[in-house]
Amino acid sequence: MDINNNTAFNAAAIDDTKITELIGICRGVLADGYVNDDEAAFLLKWLEQNRSCTDIWPANVLYKRLSMFLEDDIIDQDEQKELLIALAEITGGGLPKDTNKRSHSSTFDMDYPDTMPIDGKLFCLTGNFYIGPRKQIVETLEAMGGIFKKGISAKLDYLIVGEVGSAAWAQSSFGRKIETAMGYRGKGQSSIQVIPESHWAAKMQEILVV
Repeated sequence: MDINNNTAFNAAAIDDTKITELIGICRGVLADGYVNDDEAAFLLKWLEQNRSCTDIWPANVLYKRLSMFLEDDIIDQDEQKELLIALAEITGGGLPKDTNKRSHSSTFDMDYPDTMPIDGKLFCLTGNFYIGPRKQIVETLEAMGGIFKKGISAKLDYLIVGEVGSAAWAQSSFGRKIETAMGYRGKGQSSIQVIPESHWAAKMQEILVV
């Protein structure tokens, strides 16, 4: 293996391990349904000590939010609520005793467009879906004029995320497709929208009912 490629591979593997560790820390903070100043400060310190992951979603977005929340070294009630929701979305689980949120995939920093035109748009799927098998979803979208793509590119319009998640994902709550799409979007290289299954299904229902 080429030395440069080997170095890049090792760096990516380390970053994967660090993101896995971050997700575990987020779950630990969520355990009691409360986040205090010390826990928020610990998360921020961990991210600062693992700077290589702060260029990677979701650590990059979480780092920016925590830095903003802790500018005054105190996390107020509204910031606490926002942080708890963010941590729940990152881990793909609901807050303790929150029976209305059973998603196993991350919904962190995703898109909820008011309108979702399909005709002529490029879309991709990832994860498993409560609503049905992928083949059925692809057939529905293609019947509406959508163009299915198996892989992620900067030209893609939509990545639709199944909320059941997938055992094949690199992380417990998201995989490479989500990570790549968020990377394109975060760098301004694409206008791709990453949309959770529940929002997509609601928009399709609106279109089909009209």
